[in-house]
Order: sequence, then C-alpha cells, then structure tokens
Amino acid sequence: VERVRTLGLRHSELDEAELAARFRTMLEEGRGEIEAEGLRGAARERLGLSMRYAQQNYEQDVEYRFADGLAAAIERFHTRHEEFFGYQFPDHPVELVHLKASLAETAAEPAPALAAPASAVAGTHPEPPPALATLAAGASGAPPASPSPAPAATTAAGVRAEPQHPAGVGYRRDRLPAGAELRGPAVIEELDSTTFVPRGTHLTVDRHGNLILTLPAAAPEEA
Repeated sequence: VERVRTLGLRHSELDEAELAARFRTMLEEGRGEIEAEGLRGAARERLGLSMRYAQQNYEQDVEYRFADGLAAAIERFHTRHEEFFGYQFPDHPVELVHLKASLAETAAEPAPALAAPASAVAGTHPEPPPALATLAAGASGAPPASPSPAPAATTAAGVRAEPQHPAGVGYRRDRLPAGAELRGPAVIEELDSTTFVPRGTHLTVDRHGNLILTLPAAAPEEA
C-alpha cells in the first residue's frame, strides 16, 4: 500500500511535531487498507520525503525516520543531491514536496515441497531430455498459411516465393520445408521476425526448421 500527500512547504515552515503527526495519520490509513486486504503478520513500513532546493524543478526521495526526525532527513537529502548532481547547498532552503508512506506484508509464503530428482532415488535413472522436433523433407511442420500472391520463383524443393521485396525475393518461413535451399538476395518473413539473406549467401533449412546461412567466400584482393 502506498500513500502520498503533497505538502509544498519549506522546511522552516513546518513544525517537527506536525510532520510526525501527518506521517502517523498516513500510516494508520495504510494499516487499515492493508488489514482489509487480509494482512498476515506485521506490515513492513517505510516513510519518505520528496525534497528539493527552493525554486528547483526536480526532487530527490530520502527516508524519514521518527527516531532522528526532519533534520536527519535533510542531511540525507544534501548527501543524495551531491551524489546525484555533484554539489549541494547546505544553507539553501529545502522544500518538502511530498510525504510518502509505504506498507507491505512481511509474512512469507511457505516454501513448496520439492520432489527428489529421479537420480537421487535408488534404482532409478534421470530421464533423458526430450528430442528436438524434426521436419520431414518437403513439409514445413506449421499450419497452412493464409493465401499468398502468385509465386515469383520456385526453388528445387518446391518453395513458393512472393514478389514484395525490392531487395530480393520474399518467402514465408512457414512454407519452407526441411531441406529447402535458396540463394540471396532474399527475405524470409514470419510472424515475429524477418531474416534478410544477402546477395550470394546460401540458405538451407535443417531438419529442425532452423535457417542455416552460409556466407560466400571473400574474393581475393588484387595486388
């Protein structure tokens, strides 16, 4: 549960007792809300102040504690400001912009019981990991795709190409079967990504459906 109150006063305009009373009211409201949600155990409570130097545009959040009060919180603000901006103004008026109270449940959930691994049970052996799915040659292994325009090219494996890409021929990945081969430039499209095959690069589809790209050998430099 988070409680925030806008204050907008300079530190010299606020009495320490009044500040503490405001925080206690916020804590009481937060406790009531978290108890209504079914609090189990004591709540973890944290108080904070959003502060800035007078006429400054950005605040820094620091912790407030009843034990050491506003003066200690202001010292924490000076230190935090110097860490963040590289300087501080100890004699400059400080504005208290927001009061913050945070309450959270501290009761831990019981840890679930873990079953012993198969290898720890006498006379048993761990099961091998499942094998990767494979594609049959000439089958993509995916559900049929939506109808496409007339093919612009056909590979030896019978893969249909779609002529939408000026950089090369466009292919649907779900229509590339295991063993399909093509040479760039080409674009392979699927639902969540696109693969560009540069000119001269050789692409094959392995039995698991992976796209294997082989770059052309670099031409020898002239003397």
